[in-house]
Amino acid sequence: MRAGNLLKTFILVFIYFLVAACAQQYAVKPDGIDRYNVALVKATSELPDAEEEVNTLASMVIDALRERHLYQYSVPNQHAAREKRLLINVEILRIDRASNVERISAAGMGRSNEVTALVSLSNEATGELVSSFRLKGISPERGGIRIDWPWGSVEKALQQISRELARQLSEWAHLDSRQRRTSN
Repeated sequence: MRAGNLLKTFILVFIYFLVAACAQQYAVKPDGIDRYNVALVKATSELPDAEEEVNTLASMVIDALRERHLYQYSVPNQHAAREKRLLINVEILRIDRASNVERISAAGMGRSNEVTALVSLSNEATGELVSSFRLKGISPERGGIRIDWPWGSVEKALQQISRELARQLSEWAHLDSRQRRTSN
C-alpha cells in the first residue's frame, strides 16, 4: 500500500515539473510601463542573411501594435516628448529554417521553422531598460496536422512573435486600466 502512495506522489510531482517546464514564461509587468504613449520599433539581428526577416519583423510588430491601438507609432526626431517614447528593440537571435521535405516528413512530426527573438523595452530619453524577455515563433506547430501544416514558414513564425509581443504589451496596458478603475 505504501509503495502505491509513493508511486502516486512521484507521478504527481513529475507531472507538476513537466507542466512547469513546458509553460511559457512571460515577463513581469514593469513599473511605469503606462507612462509611454509612443513606441519606436527597431528590429535587428547579427545573423548573416537575416535582413529580409529583420525588415519583415519590424513591419509586423508595428502592424500588431496598431491593430491593438496600443501606442502611436513614431520615428526618431518626431514631436512627442522623448521621455514618453518607448523604444522596442526586437533582436532576432536564431532562425532555424526547415525545408519542405523536413516539414512534411514523418506525418506532421517533422521539423518546423523556428525563430527566437530577444525583446528589449527601454526609455528612449534615458536609455533605461524597462523590461526584456524572449519570444519564440514556430511554424508549422508540431504535434500532428494543424491549420498551418505543412505550409509553415519563417514568416508565420515571425508573425507569432509580433502578435505575442503586442499581446503582452496589451495585457500590461489592461492591467494598468483595471488597477486605475479599482483604485477610484
